[in-house]
Amino acid sequence: MLRKKYEIIKNSPEVINWDKYEREINEEFAKILLNDGDNEESFQSFFERNPSMVPGALGMLGESGHYPYPGALITQPQIEGIKNRIPDFLWLSTDSGTLAPIFVEIEAPNKRLFTSAGKPSAVFTEALEQLTEWKAVMNKPTNVQMFYEKYSIPHWLRDRKFKPFYVLIYGRRNEFGNDRWLSNKRSELMREDEIIMSFDRLSPNPKLKYIICAQVSGGEYYVKSIPPTYKLGPNLADFHSIMKGFKEAVTRMEKTTDERKAFLIERFDYWRVFCQLKHQGIINSGDYE
Repeated sequence: MLRKKYEIIKNSPEVINWDKYEREINEEFAKILLNDGDNEESFQSFFERNPSMVPGALGMLGESGHYPYPGALITQPQIEGIKNRIPDFLWLSTDSGTLAPIFVEIEAPNKRLFTSAGKPSAVFTEALEQLTEWKAVMNKPTNVQMFYEKYSIPHWLRDRKFKPFYVLIYGRRNEFGNDRWLSNKRSELMREDEIIMSFDRLSPNPKLKYIICAQVSGGEYYVKSIPPTYKLGPNLADFHSIMKGFKEAVTRMEKTTDERKAFLIERFDYWRVFCQLKHQGIINSGDYE
């Protein structure tokens, strides 16, 4: 009979409560929107530190029950064949039959969608054109194969249907929310496999409290940041144990005690060995420490 083949430390140092974390990052997000709405870099940094704010991890057409591969939001993803601007973020969203890369572009929220005459602004049109370029690149089978190699996509995912999706986070709701004509026109600008979202729609997703942010170089994943809600356990250990720089990223964690950081650094080795030994016992989905 199968049984659990791992140990969970039940009295581990306390992690920040989700409700407290959600309240604090929503306040921080509102402050950035108010004071730094012209600075895209501020939002890039904020989302890297708080991956649960970025849409698409669990799919864009209803939420999948599968974690994105490899349990991380990928920042500044390099895509072979793209001549101009690369995406800001990438989720490798999955379900039982699909690998759905979600390419996410953010623009400074103070940018206008429409001119005073109600026509799409030049910067908005340029942002839409970026999605068009990415779609054209990912429609070529040779580029898909290079994508698999660049992101070290395992064979069990390569066998699934490949269906990219493209997200543009642009503008504020107050520009079009009270104008039905502009709102409808904005909706008509969305093409197949695309979605345009305002910054006002973004909120932290509690299902992503254990997801980290990573960069990819040479097929290797490097931990960029870890949110303070993070816990270790068997459910994401296979993913996170292959990443480089985990312990260094722990030392940079915000809203986290030194005791909690020391615990994560120590226990990371336990879970890495657990994965290397390929234990096949029962895994409880609620086991985290």
